[in-house]
Amino acid sequence: MLKSEDLNKTFDKYATEVLIPRGFKKSGNHYFKKSESEFYGIIKKTNRGIFDDYFLVYNHISSGNKFEDLKKKPSTMLKDYPISVNVNDLEIIYVCEPDLLKSKYYFYNLSRTFNIDKNCNENKKTWDNYLVSKFKRDEMLRSDKNYLNNYVKTTFNKIENYGINFFEDCNLQLCYRSVKRPFNEKKVFQYKDFYIEFIASIEEYISSKGIVIPQEVTSGNKTWLKKLFG
Repeated sequence: MLKSEDLNKTFDKYATEVLIPRGFKKSGNHYFKKSESEFYGIIKKTNRGIFDDYFLVYNHISSGNKFEDLKKKPSTMLKDYPISVNVNDLEIIYVCEPDLLKSKYYFYNLSRTFNIDKNCNENKKTWDNYLVSKFKRDEMLRSDKNYLNNYVKTTFNKIENYGINFFEDCNLQLCYRSVKRPFNEKKVFQYKDFYIEFIASIEEYISSKGIVIPQEVTSGNKTWLKKLFG
């Protein structure tokens, strides 16, 4: 019977070749990279101790106190990052729309309801299928060493083919859109306080840098992003 440590050790092996040379540092079962204005992470997400998936996360200095907290102690909670994406969603996202600012994907974790289908639309059927496949995957990860090795290898292929480019595409604009969009759409609005906290910090940063915020942003008009950053 294989254990979670086997998955972690195999992930670390690939991370040593792929992530460490790119400036990432290991923290627990996760990897993080930080600069004065940006914070990147690859998080092994678990739910009640059970492996969920690997996620890429990003935060920007415009997030204010949340960004400063991350620099002191990296968080493994997706809600603390305005941008996060399941590694398995990366290819679909880029195939459907290479420009992330135009993507249909909801990049803030709390604004996502279901998993995406091949057209990058949230889909309950896709979510149900994912849950079934995840149970089968976890069973194989615990019982088949070759499956485990191939799973991690495939994960890093996705990180190298799409994830590195994804990190390069992350920026202030995408952070703002990721929280402003669900707020404007009132999507999963029970989390509006989380949206508002990010929005307030980012808008304060934008204002301090002399960027004019058009009325479309606060009114909810979906053309705001193009006018603000186009």
